[in-house]
Amino acid sequence: MERSFRLLPERPGLVPWLKEQLKDAPPFFRDTKIDVNLRTYYLNQRKFDDSHAEALASGGALTYRSGWLLDRLSIGATLYVSEPLYAPADRDGTSLLQDGQRGYAVLGQLYARMKLFEGQFLNLYRQTYDTPYMNRNDNRITPNTFEGYSLQGTVGGKDGGPALRYGGGYVTKIKERTSDMFVSMSRQAGAAVDRGVGVLGALFSHGEASIGAIDYYSEDIINIGYAEAKYVWSLPHDVGVLFAAQYTDERSVGGDLLKGYGFRTDQLGVKTEASYAGAVLTLAYTRVGGGRGWVRRG
Repeated sequence: MERSFRLLPERPGLVPWLKEQLKDAPPFFRDTKIDVNLRTYYLNQRKFDDSHAEALASGGALTYRSGWLLDRLSIGATLYVSEPLYAPADRDGTSLLQDGQRGYAVLGQLYARMKLFEGQFLNLYRQTYDTPYMNRNDNRITPNTFEGYSLQGTVGGKDGGPALRYGGGYVTKIKERTSDMFVSMSRQAGAAVDRGVGVLGALFSHGEASIGAIDYYSEDIINIGYAEAKYVWSLPHDVGVLFAAQYTDERSVGGDLLKGYGFRTDQLGVKTEASYAGAVLTLAYTRVGGGRGWVRRG
């Protein structure tokens, strides 16, 4: 959850000389950022069902982000592109290209960000989210993006003090990694109706300890509740020990429109890590509870 409710760090601009040219312009123009993120990815994968997926694709993202207008409003947009360089027609399924080994281009982000108070932001329309069950899944050419409206902010945290990060909103649609279309969150999950997802969560941290929870609710579809806790213990001689635990509860709600029947299941995970001189040893255990099945993730 450390990635949740946090604005992405700024990247250096594509044309730093432009900032010098605009140094006397209003901040909305002076602090404009244009960024190009280029990616080329080759994947050759033989799956457990004996199918073969293979493609070489290139693309990435072209991003525009304005400065602040009256220190209250900023806008931005990102164009995502992926094109085949080598893509055998009989080896589809790499998640680098669309079905049929086709390339695509899509305006995946188009948003306005309003600064309500220092550290408190209202985000409008198409953007990315980084939460446990709603995130970019950014491990190919382009990420998932979402259409929705959210409020996020931070209270405290100065000089190493306790901090509370929070976020909440309503997400109506998703664009999956290789898609050039936004579809409703409920249809992406498999239901035959259009529903969005209400999201509310918070993360409290103090020193090396943190605890947080987040809930996702879609009317008549599903509710997913997630909680986690973590503590890092620093020992002498550069030894570090981490303890973490997470729990998820997933269940149908309302009219059970996802599967046509009620279901409930849960998941528990615990992990400990020890580090020394750059080496890390990890031990982890997860358990999925009973019920009628874990819903497939997008």
